[in-house]
Amino acid sequence: PSMSTRIPIFVLVLLSAVSASSPSPINGNGSDIDLAALLAFKVQLADPLHILADNWTTKLGRLRRLRYLRLMGNRFSDSIPTTLGNLTRLVSLRLGHNELSGQIPPQMLAHMHNLKEIVLNQNELIGQIPSYFFNNTPSMASIDFGNNSLSGPIPQAVASLSMLEFFSVQYNQFSGLLPQAMFNMSKLRVMAFEECANLTGMIPSNQSFSLPMLQLFTLAGNKFAGRFPIGLASCQYLQTLDLSDNSFVDVVPTWLAKLPKLRVLDFGSNNLTGFIPVAFSNLTSLNALALDNGNLKGEIPPNLGHIHELSYLNLASNQLTGSIPGTLEKLKSLASLDLSFNSLSGTIPIFLAKFTYLIILNLSFNSLAGQIPEGGCFLKPHLAVLDWECSSMWSPAPRISTMLRQISLK
Repeated sequence: PSMSTRIPIFVLVLLSAVSASSPSPINGNGSDIDLAALLAFKVQLADPLHILADNWTTKLGRLRRLRYLRLMGNRFSDSIPTTLGNLTRLVSLRLGHNELSGQIPPQMLAHMHNLKEIVLNQNELIGQIPSYFFNNTPSMASIDFGNNSLSGPIPQAVASLSMLEFFSVQYNQFSGLLPQAMFNMSKLRVMAFEECANLTGMIPSNQSFSLPMLQLFTLAGNKFAGRFPIGLASCQYLQTLDLSDNSFVDVVPTWLAKLPKLRVLDFGSNNLTGFIPVAFSNLTSLNALALDNGNLKGEIPPNLGHIHELSYLNLASNQLTGSIPGTLEKLKSLASLDLSFNSLSGTIPIFLAKFTYLIILNLSFNSLAGQIPEGGCFLKPHLAVLDWECSSMWSPAPRISTMLRQISLK
């Protein structure tokens, strides 16, 4: 939306915030000061020359009774003003989806004792999060610093935020070990560390792993090692679990089948060994399953056909043998199927032509024989049907994170 359509809504937020946080008219001086600062800021908001986008910080530091500052989705640039540290009554600070650059002011939260959420995602911020940054925010419930260029370690103080429910730092350049105490937080629902590239270490064992409210957990695209954390078996609310593209060495755990709400499971691009658990048929809510780029052996379990909600299945680049199970015909919602780079034999199942939603099919680099089925979805111009032998058309199916994991849990 244009700036002109956003400004009236924003002004209402400011006005309501000031009126809610200001004392009664008996203490009129404080209210008058706040109102004067707000009106001065409102003048800039109404500027037809769009000065706001270039010079939006002038009056904000004077709004000392402000409780909610939400400026997401504008074109604000330059660094985050240090004067925001004057807003000691803030409960919510949202500056995401802008063009803010530079480092986060190290003292910005020093006196924001009431702050419950801070959103700085989708900017151009650099540098480290100061180790003491969250020392004075005991009520903090939501932190979103994703999609910046922040680096250095995750501050240990994060693990002391007993009210924390949402923590996302995905798509940054963080490195080092995660604070081990983060795996023992009673309220945490979302932990997103995807594509930080250089986070390392092992996830603690179940004795020190307790995340009873966890719904989304992603470590994809890092350097974690060891076995898959068995503590996740007790996360009964877990919906999205993505540990792909790391250095885990393990079998595909059977305890995953005990997670009743699991919708997205991606363990691809790890050192997977053993077989695909037959018990996965218990995951009746599963929408997406990726176990690609490992060393899995044996046949594709026919029971996978019982996961009727499945729309994404990627078992590529393993050592799977046998034929494509006929029970997969029950997967009527399947949109992406990648079984390439295995040792599958037999023919391409005719039932694939009946898959109305299928847009990606990769069966290349196997030992399949016979003809490609005709009709149905194979007539769609957008269907990527790839040959059953070496094919110049080959390309890998997109990862789950690209296709399906746009799930809001905030």
